[in-house]
Amino acid sequence: MHVAGAISVPFYTVNDYAAQIPKDRWILTYCACPHAASVKARDALRALGYKNVAVLDEGINVWRDKGYPVRGGSKP
Repeated sequence: MHVAGAISVPFYTVNDYAAQIPKDRWILTYCACPHAASVKARDALRALGYKNVAVLDEGINVWRDKGYPVRGGSKP
């Protein structure tokens, strides 16, 4: 599952997708773990010159459980 409207990029392939990720807006990384993979993605983007990158604290499951929009997945 991912945040509705987001570009879904696996943390281990950030470099492969970087050309599709705009540099002129805030980028929010997240995972379901709740921080391990998202921090790796954030750090990879920062290394590529993205300045406005943050981690969604507590991950996608908390986002979903608070009723924010997601695509895919299902609520347990």
